[in-house]
Amino acid sequence: MARTAGWLPKSLTDYIEKRKGYDYSKHGQSDNPYLDFITPEIVESFCVLGQPEDHVSKLQKLQEAGMTHFNIYLDNGDEENIIAQYGEHVIPRFRG
Repeated sequence: MARTAGWLPKSLTDYIEKRKGYDYSKHGQSDNPYLDFITPEIVESFCVLGQPEDHVSKLQKLQEAGMTHFNIYLDNGDEENIIAQYGEHVIPRFRG
């Protein structure tokens, strides 16, 4: 659907097409054999990192590009704080 709507960036579709056979059971793990797919360009384009205001800024840019959903990977040992920060600083900025 998104591809036919014409808003998916070519860099994302190219990236996904190169990952044929990707093992999602290793996703987010440091021993993931596919780590070489995570280039600095992919991190800059599609990852949301930093302080809450950085998250707001990046999510706004992705939203402007057509993103309607995103995932948060809570696996760094500070999960409760991340959820609290999102609840206090990020989510309120996207409520209509």
